[in-house]
Amino acid sequence: MNIKITQIQNCTGCHACMSSCPHAAITMREDKEGFLYPNIDENKCVACKLCENICPILHPGEPMQPLAVYAAKNNNVEERLKSASGGIFPLLAKKIIEDEGIVFGACFDNSWNVKHTYIQKVDEIALLSGSKYLQSIIGENYGKVEQFLKAGKKVLFSGTPCQIAGLKRFLKKEYHNLCTVDLVCHGVPSPKVWQQYLKEVVNQKDIKTIDFRDKRNGWRAFNVTASGKSGELFSEHHSKNSYMYGFLQNLYLRPSCHQCPVKQFKSGSDITIGDFWGIQNFYPDFNDDKGVSVVFINTQKGVDLFKELDVTCIETDYEKAVSANIMVEESVKSHPKRQLFFHLFNKKEKTVTQLVEKLLHKSFITKVKGTLKRILKMY
Repeated sequence: MNIKITQIQNCTGCHACMSSCPHAAITMREDKEGFLYPNIDENKCVACKLCENICPILHPGEPMQPLAVYAAKNNNVEERLKSASGGIFPLLAKKIIEDEGIVFGACFDNSWNVKHTYIQKVDEIALLSGSKYLQSIIGENYGKVEQFLKAGKKVLFSGTPCQIAGLKRFLKKEYHNLCTVDLVCHGVPSPKVWQQYLKEVVNQKDIKTIDFRDKRNGWRAFNVTASGKSGELFSEHHSKNSYMYGFLQNLYLRPSCHQCPVKQFKSGSDITIGDFWGIQNFYPDFNDDKGVSVVFINTQKGVDLFKELDVTCIETDYEKAVSANIMVEESVKSHPKRQLFFHLFNKKEKTVTQLVEKLLHKSFITKVKGTLKRILKMY
């Protein structure tokens, strides 16, 4: 038997092994935490070791230094307001589609899980835009990317850094007509936790849209919002929404996210995008609280594509860009109560909201210290 996961933190769930197996001996199976891991059918496996040779964890990339770094804003304000940060991805996607290309990215499915798919029309870009805070299922999309590339189509593939690394290993070679875009990634939370949370707070059949980064109160004070045919189902500040709060506190991230093997641009992506947190400290006049992206240009291919976009931007230095975006270089730490959360979660005695409140509640002393700190900042 080939690839074997002895420690779950050594698998990102990128699907590269499954996608590359010539005998379809590998399927992705959900574990008790809701994350997908490769499962090998020994009756089909011929021990060719292709899965081991493809695995981006066993064959990590080298750290990269960006060629350029920008603070950037989409000049279409309406498009920017609908995006998580500065609205750069819609512009990248539009450029590729206008060149008769294909764009791959993450979208919601009918059950409000997240999966990868591809689009070919400008009016479909909204499906792939915006942050979706759970792990996307790659499925058969690496193979579809390869088919389009071999047919001579331009392809833009967007995803988390580990998904970009998985695609690169799967393809085995560079394609001049492929451009890859990854994210400054905090980590991916459990789809199982997300599904349970939704069942507890709303009738999923009533949902028409979900926006993890609703900017009605501004870019930094964003809401988590779900809407239905008759109006809003819920809309809460991200610090008050239990699912988002648990995610930001690293309570139910994938184990590999706490020792991510593709930090420091090891994915090999052409462009990396994210929120330019801390922009107000360096370029206050550039920050209108409608969203600003940090854009790391990692390759010449990325340089050529970015210069075609309709953006307003400021070239900045690497140190400023990562000062409040340390996740570019470092993995987030696992919450000390993570194991307890999943133990209680699988007992199904409490709701997700109850568990988050129980395990992450702030003590009276912590609240008082926080209040005093805010008061002192005013003087």
